[in-house]
Amino acid sequence: MKIALIKSEMISDYEISLIIKIVDKIRLDNPNFMFIPIGFKELNTNSDFDLFLVIHDNDVLNIVREIENIPPLLCIELPGDNSFFAQVTMNDLSWALDQYIVNDFGLDLRSLIKLETSEKRFYALNDIHVTSSAINKRLRYDIRVDEESLYNDGSDSANAILVCTPTGSTAMSFNLGGAIINPHSSVFQIISIASRNITTSHQIIPQNSEIAIEITEAILPLVINVDNYQFKTNDTYFSLTRAPFEIAFIKFSLRNSIRLQNKLKDKLSFEDTQSLTSTAKFLLHVLKNNDKPVSINELINTTHIRNQKTIRNALNLLISKGFVKRRENYTDMREYLYYYNLTEKGES
Repeated sequence: MKIALIKSEMISDYEISLIIKIVDKIRLDNPNFMFIPIGFKELNTNSDFDLFLVIHDNDVLNIVREIENIPPLLCIELPGDNSFFAQVTMNDLSWALDQYIVNDFGLDLRSLIKLETSEKRFYALNDIHVTSSAINKRLRYDIRVDEESLYNDGSDSANAILVCTPTGSTAMSFNLGGAIINPHSSVFQIISIASRNITTSHQIIPQNSEIAIEITEAILPLVINVDNYQFKTNDTYFSLTRAPFEIAFIKFSLRNSIRLQNKLKDKLSFEDTQSLTSTAKFLLHVLKNNDKPVSINELINTTHIRNQKTIRNALNLLISKGFVKRRENYTDMREYLYYYNLTEKGES
């Protein structure tokens, strides 16, 4: 039995040492239990693992995006974290590994989107987002599902296009007004952000469909975001299909299943969000998942919302509702830093 702990820049040496101590105790009673801390760049040359231990959600997305034939994932939540993919806390890790060794667990399978351009191929567990790199410039495009256009006149225009999996329906899609989809449903969701055609701005399609996105009018390069990893391209044609494999998360007893349901409830329970604009909901999601205060310029780079007035209005609304706080930037007194208000929302 060969298990890898996925190391990344987000994991401290202290956190790694805690996990190694837990694993060392288990190895005393299980001599065939092999445990190897491994860096992300080494994964492609070490594909014979039975299990990956992963600590941070972003590490899950990084692994899924570029690597095929991934073994099941056991995700660990550290004290103070709010990990959506985590199945166990650090305190539960010894128990979880014992359950794994005696084969007392199930698998939670999740489908992926495969994105192909002329030069790149990526896999997304949550979503794929396409927008222009130019400030305040819309896209004109056609989206064809199984070679049939979604639009009567063969095109639409919007600020951006988002395609998400059922797993990703509670991420950016949710904050843009998309439907919450059961994670095991065989569908994808397409959202045209700020589309002029409200009848086709949200589409739910079967996962066995072939999606073709053709950009017919835009200022190049385009910016494509695949699960928080972005790159620029001059390609104007993209193919999106269901990946030929799924990702498996380790699933344990009911005590952990209830915990995951509570996480979903916590993630979606934004009090008073019905009165927020779609931009404010989007910024709230970004700030809630950011571990440090950020400036307006940093928000522009993260969200690709180029209009400062739009962002300022959304932030002012979030501040007035008590979701967000701001403070002075001590390194640049000309601007403020914004952060999610944990205390007033009862999450401290």
